[in-house]
Amino acid sequence: MNYCYLLKLFLTPDMSLKWIVSIFLCFVSFGILMSSKSVLYTVEAILVFNIPLVLLIMIKVYTSEGMEWDYVKESVMYIYHTPSYSAFSTALFLFMGSVNLIIFNRVFPKKQRITWLQVGLIFLVVAGSAATTYFAPAGYHGFEHVDTLVHPWTATSDSIRLKFGFIERVLFIFLTLYLAVAFLNIVIHWHVMMEVLKKVIWLKWFKWRERNLTPYLFIIVLWFISLPVSSYLTEYQVTLYTSYFFQTLPASLIAIFLMLWFINRRAKT
Repeated sequence: MNYCYLLKLFLTPDMSLKWIVSIFLCFVSFGILMSSKSVLYTVEAILVFNIPLVLLIMIKVYTSEGMEWDYVKESVMYIYHTPSYSAFSTALFLFMGSVNLIIFNRVFPKKQRITWLQVGLIFLVVAGSAATTYFAPAGYHGFEHVDTLVHPWTATSDSIRLKFGFIERVLFIFLTLYLAVAFLNIVIHWHVMMEVLKKVIWLKWFKWRERNLTPYLFIIVLWFISLPVSSYLTEYQVTLYTSYFFQTLPASLIAIFLMLWFINRRAKT
């Protein structure tokens, strides 16, 4: 929902929110019905095409005249403050992607070996992205006032200009990148949820021409929930309920690990 609000606010202000949600759901519905291997190929292709955009935005962020490094230094000193529970639980979401391996592990029949060079490269990329996400809004809007922004990175990207580019406002490049990452995020999580539901609920009799329609039933339920909710909830309510979801992440993660440990123990006995 948050991505749909961003599209309506900055790119398509005259389009109905229901139409934006419907178009988004069409692409997402097609994506989550793909095989796990096809989903991974899609992730790879989108990431390869968007890496130049990421590098362009990062270069412009750190070389633009609007970047105030005094604010960045001030935000670095904040490391001595103990993070709040909300900040900790929200940051924990960055590490929740590994949970999706419960489905994607089956795509890799052989054990994959990762070298220390690959681990170091992954660490540098993730650390650079996380540092830019944290320091850039503070550097452009001030450390004391950045928390008052509803969409800090959207406002930050709109503060940067490409003087000799065919697109002057970096905002449009950032929204394209943001939309691609949002699509990947939603497809991956909903695909995993779909595969888990197929293991729990599988209606053998629900067929048409030798094709089981149970996954399409889940898609219909998704549509019937998403469209009314998009008309009922406001952007503030979506942000508020999202914060509640983030606050439940630590307890949910502990519960998942305990459940998997219990299942593994019962399977051995």
